[in-house]
Amino acid sequence: QDHLTQMSQDGVLVLEGFLEETVVDRILDELYGVMVQIENDQFKGKNFFERNTVSGVYRLREVPSVSKTSKLFYDNSMIHSLAKAYVSKDVAPFMQLAELKRVQNKSDKNVRSISDIAHFDYWKFGFKAFLYLTDVGPNEAPFRYLKGSQTLAKEGINFQKQLAFCKYGPHAAYYSEKQIEALKVKHGFEEITCTGKRGTLILADTRGIHRGTPLRDNSRILLAQYFR
Repeated sequence: QDHLTQMSQDGVLVLEGFLEETVVDRILDELYGVMVQIENDQFKGKNFFERNTVSGVYRLREVPSVSKTSKLFYDNSMIHSLAKAYVSKDVAPFMQLAELKRVQNKSDKNVRSISDIAHFDYWKFGFKAFLYLTDVGPNEAPFRYLKGSQTLAKEGINFQKQLAFCKYGPHAAYYSEKQIEALKVKHGFEEITCTGKRGTLILADTRGIHRGTPLRDNSRILLAQYFR
């Protein structure tokens, strides 16, 4: 109930130590080699995958077929129960993915993917769960969220943005830094940076305004599950 209350208020929840380090180690043992294969364009499996060598982002879907231990995250009853209580009893997961993010080289450290621009996913309810498999500090591409901004969906602002997206293209659905600052002043929103040790769980209402951040040091690996 406490988690549900915080989600309703903030739109985001960060729980450190959600999975023990030994479990995280097992997931990494099963998954890391596959992610490196994707990075090097050597993956021969049947899973759908994505490679972006400019932003250094590599993704794999249907992760449990590669890492059985990852089911401890994907099938977790607390996550599923909270998603049903927060969104609807009919909500269900529709995507299970892993993401590796690398610094390409010094000149590319500030290269951003489009997900690093402030945005919301859709005007309808959306719910995502992320699990950090590596320590994520300020320089390891942490997730950022504008606390309380999920309430804008009730005012129809997200819907209007979605219409603008259809009419004017992707840029219309994203928020400039000036717009973010104006929303902070008008509504008292606070943008938080979700850092955490490996094993940290992040739950987010993706109607709220959020973004990734550029990777400046090391690499970052996470698991993600999307509900709708």
